[in-house]
This record gives sequence, C-alpha cells and structure tokens, in this order.
Amino acid sequence: MEVDQVATAMNQMASTVQEVAQNTEDASQAARQASDRAAHGSSVVQHATREISQLAGEVGQLGEAMQRLIQDSDKIGGVIDVIKAVAEQTNLL
Repeated sequence: MEVDQVATAMNQMASTVQEVAQNTEDASQAARQASDRAAHGSSVVQHATREISQLAGEVGQLGEAMQRLIQDSDKIGGVIDVIKAVAEQTNLL
C-alpha cells in the first residue's frame, strides 16, 4: 500500500513539474512577445519624433515665408499708393 501511495505521489509530483514547466514556457513566450512589442513601440515613437521634428522645421519655414509675403505685400501697397498719387496728379493737369 505504501508503494502505491509513493507511486501516486510521484505521479502527482511529475504532473506538477510538467505543469510548472509549461507555465514557465508560457511566461517566457509572453515575455518575448512583450519585449518585441516594446521594441516595435519604441521604433514607432522614434519615427514619430523624427517626423514631428521635421514638421516643426517646415512650419518654421512656412512662418518665414508668410512674413516675407507680408513684407512684399506692404511694398506692393506702397507702389500702388504712388501710382494712385501720380494718377490723381495726372488728372489734375
């Protein structure tokens, strides 16, 4: 009878060891997947950071171009004022 109990205990222990081994393998696989996903996430964030930096530079250039456009528009407005003044004086003659 003791032999049967020992055999049953050994079978239970072997089953428990197999279950622990499977759980360890599952945890290892989950850790690898998490690591892969974290690496991918890091890559995505780095790419987004580069794109945002590039966009910020382009927005800065756009701001400079808009400022030049405003200045050029002011100059054109000045030329138009001169033309109007000449036209008014021409009409006086």
